[in-house]
Amino acid sequence: MHVGRKFKLLEYIQWTRREIVLLTVWATIPTLAYAVLGWRFLSAPPSVIAVMGTAVSFIIAFKNVECHRRASDALAIWTSIAARSMAWGNAVIGVVLPDDPQETRRVRRLLFNQHFAWLTALRYQLREPKVWENLNEPGNKEYMAFYTIPERKTDIRDALAKYLTEPTLSSVLHYRGDKANYLMSLQYRFIFDAYDKKVLDFGPIFMGMQGGLNELTLLQGNAQRIKSYPYARNFYSISVVLLRIFIIMVPFALLEQFHGAGRYAGLEAWTVWANIPFSVILTWIFVTLEKVGENSSNPFEGGVNDVPISTLAMSIEIEMRRMLGDEEADLPAAPANATVIL
Repeated sequence: MHVGRKFKLLEYIQWTRREIVLLTVWATIPTLAYAVLGWRFLSAPPSVIAVMGTAVSFIIAFKNVECHRRASDALAIWTSIAARSMAWGNAVIGVVLPDDPQETRRVRRLLFNQHFAWLTALRYQLREPKVWENLNEPGNKEYMAFYTIPERKTDIRDALAKYLTEPTLSSVLHYRGDKANYLMSLQYRFIFDAYDKKVLDFGPIFMGMQGGLNELTLLQGNAQRIKSYPYARNFYSISVVLLRIFIIMVPFALLEQFHGAGRYAGLEAWTVWANIPFSVILTWIFVTLEKVGENSSNPFEGGVNDVPISTLAMSIEIEMRRMLGDEEADLPAAPANATVIL
């Protein structure tokens, strides 16, 4: 996730340079036909473009608001997961087995490792590519060189093996359904079994642990909802269609305006060429706004502005392992360059 002060203009230009080339080529074609071949009939009424530009700006603004809301909701969900994880850790630390400190430590670490495994399975699930996501676009691929996505570098088996025993790991990997939900069910089973066996014989601690798992399950469902259901495709599709029509029409609508700008000074043969840069600038603004919104609509795919779930999950693990009393030297390191700071 980009957490610097701002994106620079040059970064936007680099990110959209392919679009800039295409816009320039398109603006040049009608300008050449108008200025060199004398095809004056190519000019379109500016009022048509004004009305169309208004419609396009409205639908892009609506889309960007909704996409920003999705990104904000995703960040709120994961900050809530972090807070609930700390509460869950405190509840587990409250588990004390009478006259058996060794077993107390074992139970605590087992429950913590199950929670870390659940976080791992959840983030791997949220990183699974979807057909509507944008990470493989050329402009987005170039930014991948500046940061890493741990879920794309490490196999889920290796990631989970740090927390689970081999039989449990095998059962998770062979489970065909929702692995994160399966791991959550293991935590439920453990605390219920412990309560039945009087390992957790203090009601408030048991109820607090159960409530914590309930809240984490709801947050998991909210995250999966955002991942599994994209921004409405009908609104996305119509915004793209209208934007493309607008881009096609802009160079034609500005031809007569720039040609007439130099008419009284006898410079119309020169001023008409200003149609190219101004058309590119105008259409680039709309294209960039649409692209910013679209690239904010899938906050878990791993893009530069997505929720840094890898870093957040590692931060949760570090803090919870400190609760267990682990030495600082034994704590895992945060993913290198998982968060982009420019």
